[in-house]
Amino acid sequence: MKKKIDKEKIIHTTIALATKQGLLNVSLNDIAANLGIKTPSLYNHISGIEDLYGQLGIYSLDLLEKEVVQSVLGFSKHDALIRIANTYVTFAIQNPVLYHAIENPYLKNTPDISKAKEAIVLIIQSVLKVYNFTIEKEKK
Repeated sequence: MKKKIDKEKIIHTTIALATKQGLLNVSLNDIAANLGIKTPSLYNHISGIEDLYGQLGIYSLDLLEKEVVQSVLGFSKHDALIRIANTYVTFAIQNPVLYHAIENPYLKNTPDISKAKEAIVLIIQSVLKVYNFTIEKEKK
């Protein structure tokens, strides 16, 4: 019987393994063995370890964004800023593997990663707007 494997299952398996052995210690061989498939079968879903890091980074950033949005609903100014900070810290403490996926030095800054990061920055900027706070663009 053929096993039903998809990106979501690969990501959740990676998280489970990384919880035990650290994200950068997880190999495609480990993931495949845990899923009960051969390593080449993973390439039907990901192009390699860097792609997996990217998918895990996007998954983590999307989850963090949802938590930040939920935390600020109905709040503004100081209360919203405090809630963003608390949510971020809580996310890092409760989800160390997901936080590491966001801060992974091997995470490539692809357009999808940039978009996911920007979504969180936009939330923070919208809260800071009431303070007339602006972020200067980097001069080239």
